[in-house]
This record gives sequence, structure tokens and C-alpha cells, in this order.
Amino acid sequence: MRKRLTLVLVGCIGAVVIVATVEAVLFGESPSTGTADPAQTTLDTPGDAGPAAISAEADPIDRGGDPCHSPTLCWSRYVALEAGVRIAGSTGSAWIVKGGGHSFYFWATGRTSTRSLVEEGYGVVRRVAGVEILTDGIRLAWRLPRATLWVEAGPTQDSVAPKARELATLIEASRVLASG
Repeated sequence: MRKRLTLVLVGCIGAVVIVATVEAVLFGESPSTGTADPAQTTLDTPGDAGPAAISAEADPIDRGGDPCHSPTLCWSRYVALEAGVRIAGSTGSAWIVKGGGHSFYFWATGRTSTRSLVEEGYGVVRRVAGVEILTDGIRLAWRLPRATLWVEAGPTQDSVAPKARELATLIEASRVLASG
């Protein structure tokens, strides 16, 4: 299983390079720095959470499908799998993760600067495994050298996202995969 995951990850990294270059040309991002326009990055949302947007398949990739519409979405899926959480579906821009009394969206974007997050009302709520977790009261986010990962309750109004202190497994998985 690890060997298969490694091969898929290597393929995704190649796709990331290609897509990042195309996005850089289309959206004015700098491929050499790996940063994006903060207005585009921090305002990314998990998409429409309506019933039509949610995949009915529990794990479509394992059945030969590929709902990864972007390299960061693909990468966030590997983080979730490495953390051992259950992916219950996809909105097309975020994974719907369920288990342990929680139901939430999980996705990644390019790295967002602290300044941009603070300007949008985010503040540090906790440190887990040496990583600052920020919140605006709705979403939780943590930053890695080249990505920001996001958690938000969903897909229903009754959904409950994990608390910042409960993100250790996802944070550690993201750090392990980011370090290569």
C-alpha cells in the first residue's frame, strides 16, 4: 500500500509542477516562489455544499475514479489518508471527512501569509506539534512552507469540525508528506 501511495504521490508531484506553471501564467502567480495572490488563496472555499455537489461514492479514487481537480486537492487527499481519516465524499474543491463525531471539509491551498490571514480576521488559537493553528471563528487553518490546510464544519448545518487540539494527526500527516 505504501509503495502504491508513493508512486501515486510522485505522479501527483509532476502534475503539480505542470499545473502550477499553467496557473502562474493564467493567474499571475510566481512559479519560482510558490506563492499566490493572497486574495485568491485565502478566500478559497470548499465549494457549494449542496447535495448535488457531494459525491455519493465513499472513496471514488479507490474505485478507479479521479475527483482530484487540482494538485492541492489531490495532495490534501493524501494527507487525509495518511492521517487515517475517512473521506466520505468531495465537493470538487474539498474533501468531506467524517468520523469520531465530526463531519468537515478539508482542503489545501497555496501558502497564505500570516499578514493576509490577520487582515481577514484570523488569529492564532493554539499550537499543535509546533504548528500554529489559526481561526476566524469558522475555519481552522495551518500553514506549511508551501501550503495552507483548511478545516471547516460541513456539509450540513449540524456538522461539527474538530477542535484545534484534535488536529494533531492531520497536522503530523501534512508535515510528513510536505517534507517528502
